[in-house]
Order: sequence, then C-alpha cells, then structure tokens
Amino acid sequence: MNNYLPTPDTGPKALEKLESLIRSRPPIDDFFLPFLEIVGDSLGAQAAALWRLADDGQILPVRHLGEDLRARFPTEEAVQAHCKLLERAASGETLLHEAKGADDPLAPAAIYLAPLVVRRECIGVVEAVCQPADREEAEERMERMETAVGLASQYLHEQTRSEQDSPAETAGLDLSLVALRLHQSLSLSETAASASNDGRLILGCDRLSVFVNHGRDVRPVAISGQSQVNRRSALVKKLTQVAQQAIRSEEPLIFTGDPTQLPPEMEEPLAELIDESGLTTLAIIPLMRPEPLVREETEADQRRRNLRPRKPFGCLLAEWKSESGLQERPLGPLKLFSEHAAAALSHADEHRRLYLLRAWKTLGRGIDWFHGRRLAAAVAILAAAFVGAAALMLIPWEHRVVVEGRLAPQDRQVLFAPMDGRVSELQVHSGGEFAAGAPLLRLVNDELEVQLVELRSQLEQSRASIRELQQRARKLVESDGISQTRALLGKEQLQLKGLQQQLIALERREAGLLITAPKKGVVTTFNVELLLRERPVKRGEQLLELMAADSPWQLELDIPAKRVGHVIREMGKRKEPLLVEFVLLTEPTVKHRGKLIHVGERSITMAEKGNVFEAVAQIDGQLTSVRFGADTRAKIYCGKKSLGYVLFGDLIDFLRAKLWI
Repeated sequence: MNNYLPTPDTGPKALEKLESLIRSRPPIDDFFLPFLEIVGDSLGAQAAALWRLADDGQILPVRHLGEDLRARFPTEEAVQAHCKLLERAASGETLLHEAKGADDPLAPAAIYLAPLVVRRECIGVVEAVCQPADREEAEERMERMETAVGLASQYLHEQTRSEQDSPAETAGLDLSLVALRLHQSLSLSETAASASNDGRLILGCDRLSVFVNHGRDVRPVAISGQSQVNRRSALVKKLTQVAQQAIRSEEPLIFTGDPTQLPPEMEEPLAELIDESGLTTLAIIPLMRPEPLVREETEADQRRRNLRPRKPFGCLLAEWKSESGLQERPLGPLKLFSEHAAAALSHADEHRRLYLLRAWKTLGRGIDWFHGRRLAAAVAILAAAFVGAAALMLIPWEHRVVVEGRLAPQDRQVLFAPMDGRVSELQVHSGGEFAAGAPLLRLVNDELEVQLVELRSQLEQSRASIRELQQRARKLVESDGISQTRALLGKEQLQLKGLQQQLIALERREAGLLITAPKKGVVTTFNVELLLRERPVKRGEQLLELMAADSPWQLELDIPAKRVGHVIREMGKRKEPLLVEFVLLTEPTVKHRGKLIHVGERSITMAEKGNVFEAVAQIDGQLTSVRFGADTRAKIYCGKKSLGYVLFGDLIDFLRAKLWI
C-alpha cells in the first residue's frame, strides 16, 4: 500500500476500484486484502487494519497493511487508548480521533474507525491511520471511509444470503422482512436507518438516503452505510440541496444521465452532486403521508380536503454509480418500498412531534405497571403512606431540643493576677480546701522591689537633710540666713511627705501580690503546681478557680442558634421554667432533671459548635461524686409539636430557610 496523501482524484478512483471489486464477486476470504488496500489508498493512510468481533466480545486482528500498529503505539498508555477507540467503534459508532496534543498518547495521528455491519449486527471494525489534516480534508476522508465500509457491508450481506433460495423468493422474502422492520419502531432515527440500509439492498442501489422536513428545512435523517450523518460534510450538503428541490417540486425524479430530463431548478444542484459523488443514475421519490383508513367527516370537510393538495414530508434519494444500475431493476419494488417507507416514516415523524414525548413515555410505563395484583399492592402502599403522613402531621409529640453542656458550681470565683510578676510561693494544691483569708499564693515583681528600695533610700536621704537643716536653723536664730534655711527646710519636709505617700502606695501594691482566699472553699484548678510554680504572669491573667465547699451545682448549656428559637418561644408561653432532662457522660445510665432559668441575650461563637446561646439550668436534688466541668447531654422540653416535625425538624427547618417557606 502506498503511504501518501491522496490527490483530488485518488478518493473517487479508489472507490471505483472497490465497486469493480464487488461486482467481480470474489470469495469473502479473498475480499478483505484488496479492500484494505483500496481503503488505505482512498484515505492516503499510513496503516490500515481489519478487526473481527469475536463471540466473547474480544476484538481480534484479521488483516493488516502498512505500518505496524504495535510499533506506532508502543507504550501501554497508547495501547489502552487504542483499545478504547476500537471498543467504541465495535459498539456501532463511526468516529475520527485526531491525536495532535502532546498529552495524547496516540499523537501524532488521525485514526478513522467504522463498524462493519451485516444484518444489523457489528461483525468487525475497519481502521485507517493517517497523518492529521485540516477539517475539510478530514471530513472528506471520513465520507470515503463510511462509503467504502458501507459498500463492504452490502457485499458481505449479499454474499451471506442462502444460495438455495431463488432470486424471486429472496426478493420477496427481503421485501417482507424490510416492511416488518420498517414498522417495528416508532423512533424516527431507527426507522430511517432501517429504510436506508435495508432499502439499499432491496433496490440494489449504491447509496440510499432518507430526508425529512423539519420546519422549513430539509434534514438528512439516515444515509445507508453510515451510523451517523455528518450534516457539515460537503457531500451531505449537496445531497440535501437536491432533496430540498425535489420535495418542493412534489414529483418523483428519475435521472439516467440525460440532463434534458431535469427541471431547470434541479440542473445546478444535481450537477454539483454528480461532480462530488460520481453517480450516473438517480431516483428521488417524495414521501407522502398515508390516507387514514377510516374518515369521519362531512361532505363539506371532504370537499375542503380535496381542495388542499397533499404535500410531501420528505423523500428517498437512491444513487447508482453504474449506468445500468436502475435499468437492471424493475420500478415495482422501488414504488412498493417507497410506500412502505412513507407510511413508517410518517408515523415515526408524527410520534416524534408529540410534546414532552419522553415524559409521556415514562408516565405511561409507570401507569402500565399498576395492573393486576400490583394495583392492589400500590393501593395498599398509598393507603399506608397516607396514614403515615396523616399520623406525622396530626399526632402530637413532645418536642425536645438536644444540647450539650457541663456541670459548674453556683458559687465560684476566679482569681486574676493584679499586676505583672512571677509566682514565688504557692500554698495550695488542686482540690485542696482553704479557710477564708488564707494565703493562696504570692507574686513577686522585680521592678516593684527596685522601686521600693530606691524610694526608701530617698526617704532616708530626705530625713537626713531635714535633720541637718533643723540643726542649722537652731544656730542661726537671729541671723540674716535664718529665713533662707527655713525655706529649704519646708521644701524638704514637703518632699519627704510626698515620698512617704509614694511608699504607702507601693507597699499597698506589694501587699496585693499576696493572693488570699475571699471565702472558705476548694481549689478547682487542675494541676496547680505544674501550672503556676515559678511561672511569670501578666496582669489580668487567670491564676486560680475556686468554688465554695458547700456550693450547689448548676447546669451550663450551649444551645445552638438554630434551635434557640424553640426554647425562647416556649419560655414566653409558660410562667414556670422549662423542664430539662440530662445525663452525665461520666454516668450515662442515670438521668437527672432540672429547670431552665436563664438564656443568654447574645450568641457567642465556639470553634467546634459554631454560634450558640449560653443558658443556665437549676438542678433538682443533690448530685454526688461529680466534678466541676463534667460534660453533659441535655434535653430541653419545648412543648407539643407534630410527630413529623419532631422526627424531621432539622430537614423541615433547612427547607424553610432555603425556600423561605
């Protein structure tokens, strides 16, 4: 096989070779090798291969020409990508994979794949590997690929027919089977595909195309040998132009090579089609919607209907590339087949126009399910669902807001550092009891000590100066310098008084460094010695947490902001406090009760819980063997609500918040 890009005549000439090969009727085993050569030449491919679809689903190589694909795709990633393309083609998809980017393991290559379909079943895949080309050239290659594989599928279909049947019996049998297939589906695409592929075999044409009106446009629905119609293809555009003119003329058209037979409006589009495809014979049959078998109408309705001419809703376009193609076939099968195709395509087209067709189909399948015993079961299920829904809406149930919290004494106090310093003495321990006024710890402030030393030194100096001035004053009782000495003495005494006041203030601050107990109690801070011994502290920093020895316990709760509304509304309705039921996580089997006495006025943000409102509950009875800060899980009783809201309240509140219900 030649490895070159085709010249403008290479594609058509190669397809003529394929038609000549098919007319020679070679055995199937001798067909595939020249077929691959023709496909490779028509696309200017570097490699061409034929793959067989085995019964177990594996895709196995049959024939190969040109460059070795294993050398072309050496990596494991490339092999996997290539296998995925083959699987897509084996499922009936005609595809072109252009591998250009550096991230594509198959680059650089343009891989053309088409399924080989015989009797509606994919039996293999034809592959051609070429150099990447521009968009127009790639579309032309894809058309040649589809045409060649379509001709090969037709050849294999005819070769596998039973040789024991006579031609007449075979034609009659095929026509009856085709009519049955045409009416098997109400899908327009499936019906059109059956009409194009089976009709080509009945008519013996090289290509049969189906066109249907879509509004004011004419669209190709199916072309024989092609699993998908590429409407942007140059050939398909020219076929569409010819079909559009033929539908407008509303008359059948048989062209056998004589341009004098053509209407003027058909000459130019048909000439362009002949240049593109190389056909010699053409038959266009407009498709008319069938008349209803029974009409219920008045004579006036019948007269109005007779005055309105029937309009075609589409057409069949059959092509022959041999001059004797149509002459060898009688026109009877063409007319009979077109009537069958018109009826089937008309029904499929009307079915396609149904509004919300998929929704109606789904609804129909659902309604069809309710038959026989299923109807009774469905009624029972609906009745149970109705009763359940009514119960959820009508049965009242106690609504409880679940919150988390902790135990804390009612009478407790936190001691803070009065100024910066260092803990020099620690006279208590964790859990230790103390009396009122007992020293707890002492702080040392080095700067304060320095200030005291300096101030006491200044006081001594000031007192010495005063004594010296007093002695001098006694000696100068009536001299001229007595007034000046007395002035200095007064000034010094005033300065002494200021220093004494400063000393009192500093000594008061020094005394404040001794932290004493405000009342009798217990130290609740954990591991005090490790936490505070010789530790430097800042002013306002927490030092110790204390609680009264006989203090009753209370429950401190964190109510989530999204649930606090239920609590506040219920508190507004009742005069008495709300009931709270809780368990200690240290003793989850024992339930305790209390009363909600206060809810905070503003929310706080907690790292794990988000926005919460702090609340306090008074505990009923006495708790024994409990510890400060023990975690609890509580339920706040917020009155009666419907059972559905109690069970699914979070979901209902979420929907209300999102939908503003």
